[in-house]
Amino acid sequence: MMRRRMIRLWALGHGMFAVAGVLVGFPLQEENVRIIREKTEARLREIVASARGAMGLVVVDLVNGERLAINENLTFPQGSAIKIPILMEVYKQAHEGRFRLTDRRRVERASMVGGSGILKEFGDGMSELSIYDLCVLMIVLSDNTATNMLIDLVGMENVNRTMASLGLVRTRLQ
Repeated sequence: MMRRRMIRLWALGHGMFAVAGVLVGFPLQEENVRIIREKTEARLREIVASARGAMGLVVVDLVNGERLAINENLTFPQGSAIKIPILMEVYKQAHEGRFRLTDRRRVERASMVGGSGILKEFGDGMSELSIYDLCVLMIVLSDNTATNMLIDLVGMENVNRTMASLGLVRTRLQ
C-alpha cells in the first residue's frame, strides 16, 4: 500500500514537473522567436544598407502573418523576374480553357528579339513549338523571343490585371 502511494506521488510529482516545464517553455519559446526575429531583421537591414544601389524586400512569416518590409515603396525594374507573372497568366488562361499548353505556335522572324535565348536562331518561319515549350524556354533559358510570343498570346494588360488582383498593384509589365 505504501509502495503504491509512493509510486502515485512520484508520478504526480513528475507529471507536475512536466506540466511546469511545458508551461515555462511557452514564454521561453516566444522569447527565442522574438530574439531570432530581431536578429534576422537587423541582419537584413545591414544587407540592404550595404547593397550597391537600391534594394528592397518584404518577408512574410507564414505562421503568424507578420511582415518585415524594407524600402517596400520603391519601384524597381523587374528585368527577367517579370517572366514569372507572364508564366502565371499563361497557366491561368490555359486553366480557363482559352488554349491548351500543347497548342503550337509558329516562331516567326518578326517575333525575334535579341538578348537571351535560342529562338532568335529559329528564324525560318517553319519552326513550331508548343505553348508549354515556350514557357520552358522563357523560364529556363530566359528566352526573350519566347517571352514576347507568350505576351502576344495572353496580352500585356491581362498579366497586369492578374498581378493587381493578387495585390501586386505596382508589379507591371510594360
